[in-house]
Amino acid sequence: LIHDDLAGQHKVRIVYGDHQGNAKTGVSEFNWLVNADKAWVVATSRSQIGMALNPLSAKRHIPLLGTVGHDQFVSENPYAWRFFPSAAAEASALARKALQMGLKRAAILTIQDEWTLALARAFRENFVKGGGEIVYFEALTPPDYDLASVISRIRTVSPDAIMTGFS
Repeated sequence: LIHDDLAGQHKVRIVYGDHQGNAKTGVSEFNWLVNADKAWVVATSRSQIGMALNPLSAKRHIPLLGTVGHDQFVSENPYAWRFFPSAAAEASALARKALQMGLKRAAILTIQDEWTLALARAFRENFVKGGGEIVYFEALTPPDYDLASVISRIRTVSPDAIMTGFS
């Protein structure tokens, strides 16, 4: 967001940059928005990008608004504002609900992504702490996996529920 004060009138312009899902590109876009366009607030998405921008935001005192689930996004930067629950909070609620429903044996299937792995780890921790058992865990590397064989392996352990994490 760019704020101009012209003759007592406050105007806000929205300027767009595209991090392309890449932290290095995100850092370049952040610097461009702040240096060239004089942005005083930056919005971002995804933990990989938000966490790369966090130290820049803190150092330059630029508010960073993010749909970022990483647990340390807001704790390490007083200028960071999360518009998304943390992986720990979301997974804790999912585990609690599964246990309340009487589900005791869960399989976890996720992809190798920072957010989904954090969600899976927190779900596993909370589910086991609440008395549940994780009977299967697999983190897939897209696109190199055979979903049919994964489903076959999950069937052999007969879980009550399957927690999936795909972004």
